Amino acid sequence: MLWCMDNKSKLRKINSNMEFSLRVQEFVELVRCDSRVEAVKHARKYFQAFERTQLKEICKCMALLAYQPNTDTQPYKGLFSERRWKDLVLNFRNENYRIFQLSTQSLLSVTIQAGLSALKTPQCYSSNCKNLHCPVCQEDFNQIAKKLPYSHCVQSRLICRTLI
Repeated sequence: MLWCMDNKSKLRKINSNMEFSLRVQEFVELVRCDSRVEAVKHARKYFQAFERTQLKEICKCMALLAYQPNTDTQPYKGLFSERRWKDLVLNFRNENYRIFQLSTQSLLSVTIQAGLSALKTPQCYSSNCKNLHCPVCQEDFNQIAKKLPYSHCVQSRLICRTLI
C-alpha cells in the first residue's frame, strides 16, 4: 500500500486500478477472517474514492459479507480465491514496469533474440545442414529461435555454412 501512496500521481496518469485492487483484497481478507464490522469500516473509508469508476466491483465486494470463504457461488468464490494474490503480484509488476517505462522482457533476452534472428536461416532446421559453429543450430538456441523470423539471406555471411 505504501508503494501505491508513493506513486499515486503516476498511477493516476496511467489509469491504474492497482490501489483499488489492493483495497478490495484487504476487504476480502477482513471478511475471510470473519471481521465483518472491520470490513464494513474499511469499505466506508476507502471505497468511496472509487464509486464513480468501480461501482459494480464494489457491489460484488459488499455482497461478500453474506458469504462464507468456502462458498461455491461465483463470482464470490473467485474473490475469495487464493489465486488473487498471484494476480496482484503480476499486476504490481506490470504497473511498476508501466510507471517507470521498463520493458517486460529483459535486455539480455532481446539481445540474444536479435543475434539469433540475424543468424537464423532455413538450414538451421534441416537435419543434414547443421553447422557446429552456428549458435542457431545448437539445440538450446534453436528452440529460442524457433519463433523468430529468418535473416534476409539464404546463407549466413557471419558463419560459413559448411556441411558436417
